[in-house]
Amino acid sequence: MTKILKFIEKFTIIKLTPFQSCILITCIVSIFTFDRLFENQIKSDIPSFYFAGKAFQSNNNIYDLNTLQSIAGVQYHVYKYIYSPVPATLFSIFSGISINAFQSIIILLNLVSLIFAIRITIKILQSDSIDYSISIKNLSFDFAFHVIVLSVALALPIRKIFYLGQIDGVILMLIVLVFEQSRKNRQLLAGLIFGSILLFKFFPIILLGYFVIKKQYRVVLGTFTSIIGIFIIFTSMFGLQQWQNYYHYLSTGSEMYIRGGLNDFAMMTNISSFAFFKRIGIENPLSLMFSHLTFILGLLTISFFFLKRYIVNDKSVRYILPFLIVSILFQPLSWGTYLNYLLPGLCFFVYLIVYNQYFKRKILLLSTLFILIILYRINIPAFFYRLSDSNYSMPYLTSIILYILIIIFIMFIYFVRKSINPVSGKFIKNHS
Repeated sequence: MTKILKFIEKFTIIKLTPFQSCILITCIVSIFTFDRLFENQIKSDIPSFYFAGKAFQSNNNIYDLNTLQSIAGVQYHVYKYIYSPVPATLFSIFSGISINAFQSIIILLNLVSLIFAIRITIKILQSDSIDYSISIKNLSFDFAFHVIVLSVALALPIRKIFYLGQIDGVILMLIVLVFEQSRKNRQLLAGLIFGSILLFKFFPIILLGYFVIKKQYRVVLGTFTSIIGIFIIFTSMFGLQQWQNYYHYLSTGSEMYIRGGLNDFAMMTNISSFAFFKRIGIENPLSLMFSHLTFILGLLTISFFFLKRYIVNDKSVRYILPFLIVSILFQPLSWGTYLNYLLPGLCFFVYLIVYNQYFKRKILLLSTLFILIILYRINIPAFFYRLSDSNYSMPYLTSIILYILIIIFIMFIYFVRKSINPVSGKFIKNHS
């Protein structure tokens, strides 16, 4: 390990500390060692992006699945395009190349984005008084082991990104950039970036609550300025038709989903609180939405009440983990790839584990991460789904990933309040 670290530091343009190098090495190894990553077959979500771009270029309805399938032909199976028209505009740029070349570009963008996201995350955390660098000679097994735990915890979600052909790696990097710009007090720029993220995926909007607590209101202003500005530019260039199609998809598709439009298996692998309440038997659309939103607001209230003093005085983003967890649970369709969005929060969480002197608490925290790794790695929701003979007889067991996220949520808040001074941000005596 020491030789690898020295090699990385010698030949890397941006000098990395051992901590950063460990994370990069283990994440990259995790990515490249999974099966099927570089198979010639087209990933499942790639046709949706590629042919939505072609449909957009030819002024067809990008939300009409029959249209996309007719463009794709019988060779490719296309899933319904579910994002705003803005990503389709970008995908249309690549409509002149083959779908295999398009897939290679998406994979490369995700890989580069993940590496930069990891690098920027550690850089952000280094902005406070914590010293994350450790001498290579003194790199203990305990420290390296915990860093590997972090990387392994994210390995399968990262693998899923590449296996499915998703763009979550790029979105993660943009979210980390938002944090970095807000730390540098470039609030408006952070908001502009964040607004563009929401036009790709809406669930990170929960993170605005974090910036409100920090009283960084210009981030919020920049976010809405970005959304409105992009919308105006888009409509002036391409008209309103695709936005009308998008609204129709949201109004009809959401109703179908709430009333049971997804098959049982998809619902079982959905880790959001919305799916949980549906699984346990809440079928009325209003009751379902009320339960979901009440649960999310409850978690946000807890985060605000217990972490406000810490967040206000924090110049970094050490306390973002609870908001990232709530964001994942908030998204009605939340899959395993979304666990990679925990990266910025898990980095500090693992740091707390490493430098905590209370053995029992350290074991408890570490065990929680291991449980998350193991349960997701064996795809426990699918296991219980098959065991229950494809019905809802085990709705509580299939929601086990949600339980683990809630446990991490509670443990993080408890550990922070017991270990860190809210004013100075330093560890309380006997905790560091």
